[in-house]
Amino acid sequence: MKFYIVTPSYNNGENILRCLESVAIQDGDFEIEHVIVDGGSTDSTLKILQTFKALTLSKKVGGKKYSLSWISEPDDGMYDAIVKGFQNANGDILAWINTDDYYLPGAFQAISDAFEKERVKWVTGISDTENIDGSFRLGRLREYRRGLIKKGAYGTVLDYIRQESVFWTKELWNKINPNVLVDYKYAGDFRLWQLFSSYENLYSLDYHVAVFKKRPGQKSANQYEYFNEANKTVYISETEKLLLKLIKKVETLFRIYLIRGPRINGE
Repeated sequence: MKFYIVTPSYNNGENILRCLESVAIQDGDFEIEHVIVDGGSTDSTLKILQTFKALTLSKKVGGKKYSLSWISEPDDGMYDAIVKGFQNANGDILAWINTDDYYLPGAFQAISDAFEKERVKWVTGISDTENIDGSFRLGRLREYRRGLIKKGAYGTVLDYIRQESVFWTKELWNKINPNVLVDYKYAGDFRLWQLFSSYENLYSLDYHVAVFKKRPGQKSANQYEYFNEANKTVYISETEKLLLKLIKKVETLFRIYLIRGPRINGE
């Protein structure tokens, strides 16, 4: 089995090293190819990539089944970079991780086990959060109903599907037209989940997989632009929205799940 991981990058040398390390340290009976698609950074990013590449070649970082490569050229934003990165994907399991974020130890083994044992097509694990002040908030298992993903409920009315913890098969990726994502600047992941849900259930894995790091100025903080893009493909009536908002309040208050979806127990 081979993981093919894409990281869109632009002038974030301050954080990219931890992202690189989090991929390289994953250990298990699988290969890892990590591809950085850089938009022409002018900070320390490229120097860090070169130094890290040298360490991987000397086997001081990463295993014998790990490889790192990158391209650096102007692009039309994050989703353009992501689509470009997956054009020649030759892995079995695909994912992207942004330069701010990072995977937790054991994540790829848990994900690999889920795909091999359960024969699923896409999986999401648990995401934790690193706040701007350096504190952490542990995530919890969330379940997602396929019909509500297709309608655009998650990320607009219900909780987000956390991109940094989502993995899918190349087979599923090949079923969609990824070029539609290039038109997005903020909510491309939201649209991608809708496209995937047209074919398969999203399974939730009870395992802490990745950390989303908050920092000032990051794109995900621009909720106004995110909702402007996402709402273009939301197919929920006002009555449904009110009902889902009520359910979410009850779930939050009592820490229970009323909307459930397929899940996999972690080891």
